[in-house]
Amino acid sequence: ELLEKLWRNAKLFANRYSIEIIDEKQPRMGRLLMGATAIGYSDKKPPLFEDRVVPGMKLVITRPMGELAPINLYLSSIIDENIVKDLESCGIPFEEVERAKNIAIELISKPNIEAAMAIYKHLPDISEEFREDEHIAVTTDVTGPGVFVIRELAERTNTKIKIDKIPLLFPEISRIATKLYIIPNSTSGTNGPFIMITPSN
Repeated sequence: ELLEKLWRNAKLFANRYSIEIIDEKQPRMGRLLMGATAIGYSDKKPPLFEDRVVPGMKLVITRPMGELAPINLYLSSIIDENIVKDLESCGIPFEEVERAKNIAIELISKPNIEAAMAIYKHLPDISEEFREDEHIAVTTDVTGPGVFVIRELAERTNTKIKIDKIPLLFPEISRIATKLYIIPNSTSGTNGPFIMITPSN
């Protein structure tokens, strides 16, 4: 019954976003095993132009990061009521954490289709040459490593990247979650925003 419900929800999700599900033979091991493989086709070159990054390009993020901080803080508060007292002593009511958790879950439950389409518009066609003044050079998603994906981008592109500001979804909740040792990296997430290196304009 649970498997049927999960499968039904997966089909509804796919229909909502015009995604084709290919129904392959399942392992049927007697326990729940979930996973997915996505296959796509594009008439654009992927943003893997690490060797074409030049000084003056910009680092752009599609939305603030840090979805896991409110989720972890909420779950920890349910388990340990002392955390609720710590929150209140910091001026954050538990209800605010719960609202932030709900917003974070809503965000990570949706595919980043709009952001992906925006990136797509700024990539060279398959037959076109990459241009530093026109195309997005490199992209990555902000997941487990959080803000540290920027270091990975710097290593991949053999550049130095200066960060002026780290945009967080819930700055105060992220600060408290780190202060209380709830989450070691309050910038981490799952199905997070994209970070890209773009032309200066």
